[in-house]
Order: sequence, then C-alpha cells, then structure tokens
Amino acid sequence: MSGEAQKKYEELKSKIEKTVNPYIVIQIPIPEDVDKEAFLELEKDEEFIEHVRKEAINWIDRKKSKRG
Repeated sequence: MSGEAQKKYEELKSKIEKTVNPYIVIQIPIPEDVDKEAFLELEKDEEFIEHVRKEAINWIDRKKSKRG
C-alpha cells in the first residue's frame, strides 16, 4: 500500500471508529518536572484513561448545573 493510500485508509478507519464508538483526542503538554517516558505511557494506561473519562463526566455535569 502506498503512503498516500495508507494515509487515506487510516483516516477512514478513524472516522469509522469514531462513528461506532465516539471519542475525543486531546493534547496535554507535558508538565514541568515530570518524567517524559512515564507521561507518554499514560496514553496506554487503562486506569488513567478511565479516570480521565470519569473526570470528563463530572466536568460536563458541573457545566450543566451552572447553566440550569
């Protein structure tokens, strides 16, 4: 598969995944004085991802309650 075809495939795959199981991708700059490798590993850490998911739910709930 050529580089261009691979890129198009990955884009289409991402769109399908987001349609079937919606998600967001955010960029978090590495905090000062944090081990770079440990920080980058968070991307694969299921416990961390679940924690962030719960925090997102709490954030949305707080925003809703401020409006109402």
